[in-house]
Amino acid sequence: MWRQHSMCVEYLKQIAVKAAFIFVVCVFAGSEAKAQEFTSDTLRLNVFFRRDISKIDPSYRNNGRNLQAFRDEINRWLEDSSAIVRTVIVRTSASPEGPTLHNKDLARWRAESIDRWLTDSLRMDPGLFRYQPIGEDWDGLMRMVSALDTTWKEQVLEIIRNTPEWVTKNGRIIDSRKSRLMNLQGGRVWQWLDEHIFPDLRAGGGVVSCVIYHRVAPPRPDTVYVKPPAPSLKNPTSFIRAVWKTWKSPYMTANNRLSIFT
Repeated sequence: MWRQHSMCVEYLKQIAVKAAFIFVVCVFAGSEAKAQEFTSDTLRLNVFFRRDISKIDPSYRNNGRNLQAFRDEINRWLEDSSAIVRTVIVRTSASPEGPTLHNKDLARWRAESIDRWLTDSLRMDPGLFRYQPIGEDWDGLMRMVSALDTTWKEQVLEIIRNTPEWVTKNGRIIDSRKSRLMNLQGGRVWQWLDEHIFPDLRAGGGVVSCVIYHRVAPPRPDTVYVKPPAPSLKNPTSFIRAVWKTWKSPYMTANNRLSIFT
């Protein structure tokens, strides 16, 4: 009788060790799957334009090299099965010099020019593209003037912030933001802006932003084997309860339970 009891206890010990090992493996696998997460990257490309030109010139300010690098990077993400290209935003604008309505058309023509290049160069769904032709880039002008150290800086900023693009009275245009800037200090400020600021605004006439989501694999910890404590034979009842608790764990599948006996 004692021999049979000892064999039963020994067999239960083996079951407990196997069950505890499977339990640890299941918990680790579940936590590893939960640890996987997505992150996003944004690729940006500036397309530079000459004055009053909407056609992309690859020879102008490294356009050709920048476009090729952008195309290669997008194609690399498209070939990555763990990445998702969400959207491509094309923002186009013009510098403030010149007629306002023409500048709005110019911004739209630049968007169409970039659209043709993207469609011809990238294997992407056209539905991902979003276009934002904004016309004259007053925000960009205000940002660049804010960084200057000149005697007329605050005057320019005050005009941009507080003067509408068009000032009307009785349905007639009597003044404008652009006119006040052009007349500031006898036109000398506008001439300086045209020479030093407007070229950069034209250069930033096209900005392409591509948002990409991709999986980030969690760091794998070093494997550490922890030897489970030997079950105590002094209290067989508590030992059997511990085995039963492991057996009923939600992490134990039917295959896990079956493998205990194999």
